[in-house]
This record gives sequence, structure tokens and C-alpha cells, in this order.
Amino acid sequence: MLWLFGQIWLWLLISFALGAGLTALLFRRPARQRPPERPVPPPAAPPPAEAEETRHLPATGALLPEPSPDHSHQEGTLPPRRAWHVRNEWPDEQDAAASEDQESRRGG
Repeated sequence: MLWLFGQIWLWLLISFALGAGLTALLFRRPARQRPPERPVPPPAAPPPAEAEETRHLPATGALLPEPSPDHSHQEGTLPPRRAWHVRNEWPDEQDAAASEDQESRRGG
């Protein structure tokens, strides 16, 4: 197969150069001058359907006052976990008071 390439390499080189030259000429010519287009205004939005008018729906339970949070004892140390964890509930003020008494005895 090398003998064939040895006989036609010059023709291959010439055809490549001609193809590259024609491509450059075709794509480098100036672009056609187009008339300036007028901007097209966007179409008007259709009026909203009645199903989309959600601002007129009656409020059901949305305006009920929220219950005030319980601001009981919020300072001090928490009681030991075993005291209130056995009851499966959050520590109450008695647990907190017991914990504060133990802390004061330990000196810490």
C-alpha cells in the first residue's frame, strides 16, 4: 500500500490545499446585509381564570391566635437524666431545683 501513497502523495497535497482554500473563500465572504428587524412586542397575558383568583378565598383557621409559649423556669442547670428520663418527659421545676441543690453541694 505504500507504493500507492508514493505515487499519489502530490495529488493528495494539492487537493487538500484546494479544499482548504475554497472553504476559506466561501466562509470569509461578507455576510449579507439584513434589514433591521423591528422588535416584536410580547403578546398580552390572558386574564386570570376564576380558579386562579386565590386572594379572595376565605381564611379558615389561619388567623387564630397562637397559644403563648410556656415561659416557666428557663435558667439554671438541667437535672440528671435518670431522674426525668424514667418518667419519659421533660424535666419540670422540681427536677431543676433538685439538680441545682446537688450542684451547690458539689461546690461546682
